[in-house]
Amino acid sequence: MVDYILIFIIYLFPSYCIYAVARKFKAIDRWRAWIPILNILLLCEITERPNYYVLLMLVPFLNIFVWGTLWMDIAGGLGHDRSLGILAAIPLVHLIGMGYIALASQPSGWQKS
Repeated sequence: MVDYILIFIIYLFPSYCIYAVARKFKAIDRWRAWIPILNILLLCEITERPNYYVLLMLVPFLNIFVWGTLWMDIAGGLGHDRSLGILAAIPLVHLIGMGYIALASQPSGWQKS
């Protein structure tokens, strides 16, 4: 039972981070953050990357680089250092990286263009 609760929490936190990013970028369909595959499409839309990134996410090891690229673009778009996106690509550390990028306040002087 504890395993299921832990898995549920590990699913909820990244989904909430994606939702928070979508809210900051004023994405229309933020609800897609909670649905697997659609959340990657949402990130592609936010970062203006092509939708075939979803297919690249299915390739082992390549998915780590694609995920890092998406989060580097998000970090840069939110006014953070783009290298913070690399944290989102490191297994287990990704929770800290995604949380910081999504939930931290934007640096002073930041404005969404």
